[in-house]
Amino acid sequence: MSTPSPATRPRFRPWPWLLLPATLLLAALATALATVLLDQWGWQALMWRSDTPERFDWYKAVRVLGYFPVWLVVGLALILIDSDRTTDGELTGKPATWTRGPFLIVSAGLAGLLADGLKLVLRRQRPIDTQGEHVFLSFAQHTWDSSHFGLPSSHAAVAFGAAFALAKLHPRAAPVFILAACACGLSRVQVGQHFISDVVLAAGVGLLIPLLLTLIHQRLAR
Repeated sequence: MSTPSPATRPRFRPWPWLLLPATLLLAALATALATVLLDQWGWQALMWRSDTPERFDWYKAVRVLGYFPVWLVVGLALILIDSDRTTDGELTGKPATWTRGPFLIVSAGLAGLLADGLKLVLRRQRPIDTQGEHVFLSFAQHTWDSSHFGLPSSHAAVAFGAAFALAKLHPRAAPVFILAACACGLSRVQVGQHFISDVVLAAGVGLLIPLLLTLIHQRLAR
């Protein structure tokens, strides 16, 4: 068997990996700007004070988009749908090596886990617990309990992780997915659980995970 010549041998191009630090930098800058410019406005203008939105169906519909088991069910359904198709959509009777389901499940799940980990590092309290002020706790307080912290929003991270994964799989429907994730993030601001900057950083996390998975998959495919 002949060995591929250097001209025909596939070469790894490192430039796509520059998207990762660029995404991290953009997320950090956007979060900083939102912290300075939007958090206090959002606390005053967007939070529901006289009534709670939990009783409205629209709130429940967008809130559940940040609940990982929802995407686990959707992903499992996609695995079954794609189980007899190749990645090109052709019926073969053999499972596809990389179907939509695993990509969606892993993107949403890892985005939520990364957001919870960042909460324990950044340690900024939720606005409802501080009357809209930015308050950070020491590592001696609630060391391993992320439920007391809001930066970033893990629910919004799950929603954005799923949204960007679906946007990658179905680009023409990307605006629908991303707007739905934004609505999920807004719902967390409205009940005082998060600042706008919490949601902005969650969006960065949600973008980073599908991007990283895509680059890893492309690298392995080569």
